[in-house]
Amino acid sequence: MSDRIVIGLDPATRASGYAVMQDDRVLVAGFYRARGVEACGNRVAQVAEIYSWARFLVVKWALNGARPLVAVETVWFGPNAQTTLRLAEVGAVVRLAAHRAGADVVDVSPAERCKALSLPVTAGKGDVMRAVNAIYGLEVMDHNAADAVAIAAAGAGIHRREELAR
Repeated sequence: MSDRIVIGLDPATRASGYAVMQDDRVLVAGFYRARGVEACGNRVAQVAEIYSWARFLVVKWALNGARPLVAVETVWFGPNAQTTLRLAEVGAVVRLAAHRAGADVVDVSPAERCKALSLPVTAGKGDVMRAVNAIYGLEVMDHNAADAVAIAAAGAGIHRREELAR
């Protein structure tokens, strides 16, 4: 995996987490707060804003023309069908933006995210944040950003396994 940039994305309609890793070091972690539908005028404008943000992030971290790997968390099935559908829309738009910006894209399930931190699949947001901070020596105080670090770590692991299988 030597020196490849891995961008972890935890897509959401309001606060999407992101993390950038290289050689198992976290370079940056945070979240992007998209304007709500009310502020954008409609869902299409909101999703277009998220697309632009994701594309910008990939282009910014494509160092020296290298193709970053973008790991995106897959949708979990929640109790609210409308929320699940909106998260699926945002996830698809983020994947498209990453692909169009020249990145390789890999999906990471919530279970794979937990496994990357040696946590049980039932781990909660607080567990993920504590594990990320302990493993990487960080002080991440946002659940979205912590999830993105775990997603990036899982994506790097998936990519390593795929490379070894070739």
